[in-house]
Amino acid sequence: MGGLPHKQMATKWEWRAEHDTLAWDTELAQLGGHPLQSALWGNAREKIDHIPQFFLSCRQGCGKVSALARIEGRTLPLVGKVAWMPKGPALHENDMGDAISSLRAALTRHNFIACITDRYVQSIVGESWQPRTIWIDLALGLDALSKKLDSQWRYGTRHALREGVIIRTTTAANDVSAFFNLCNSLSASKGFSLPGSEALMLELIHSALPNGAVSMKLYVGEVNGVIAGGALIARSGTHLHYLWGASDRRFSKYRVSEAVQWQVIEDGVTAGMTRYDLEGIDPIGNPGVYEFKRKMGGHEVTLQGMETMPLSWVGSVAVSLGRRMGKLA
Repeated sequence: MGGLPHKQMATKWEWRAEHDTLAWDTELAQLGGHPLQSALWGNAREKIDHIPQFFLSCRQGCGKVSALARIEGRTLPLVGKVAWMPKGPALHENDMGDAISSLRAALTRHNFIACITDRYVQSIVGESWQPRTIWIDLALGLDALSKKLDSQWRYGTRHALREGVIIRTTTAANDVSAFFNLCNSLSASKGFSLPGSEALMLELIHSALPNGAVSMKLYVGEVNGVIAGGALIARSGTHLHYLWGASDRRFSKYRVSEAVQWQVIEDGVTAGMTRYDLEGIDPIGNPGVYEFKRKMGGHEVTLQGMETMPLSWVGSVAVSLGRRMGKLA
């Protein structure tokens, strides 16, 4: 894992390279950061997909971490390097303009022409281009959460149990392969690109520490010994995140998806988790998934979304062209 050399800054915001990935994920969880900003995720992407990355932290006063940025380096041929921060940077407060300004300055010194942030925070105002998701408040407890479920969704979880659906967690390679094939088939049938590979899923699951601040867990639902659905769930601190999910339509009458999701919620409440992020809704482009998630009883949230910022005159030209072509925010 690479890093930027330490350099003293005149401002109170001092970004420096970090190399201790265990400490990184612990501090990220304390900031309420997203798993995509974690070392667990970044190291897996670097190993499997060969995406270069580095880690920067910002500390104030007594050395307490105020901001974290896991940065992936992307190269535009004949143009230059772009710094991409998926779901980041993670900041201690919602409004930290000085931190962002100093981060941009640090990236400029290392010859990046532009940076793309995607801060995982709720937006005060909602624009049509901003991503939306659903958060479930696990602190309410199982009784209250059960009452908030749509009646048909609640019936589905009970029906699955009566039909003998077995829900379990697994790290077995053959189970991961079966789950990935379900995801791949779903993406092919719906005409979208699956954001990940079987190798990446396996690496994320196997490299996660059981008691790590950031971890991954694969839930699968079995019908007569066949994996008929599942969900890959990430945990960051006290927050759960629904990363990937799929089901086999041949077993739709068994309501496996409802049973898997309710097990995730039950386990989350038992473990003292406070939030379950269903990770993305699109009522227009994907109404079926939207309705499924909406019926789980959470509340809809608009996130800040991506922001592209040029760091040089070359970056300004590239960003301007990208916006005109509709490829950049």
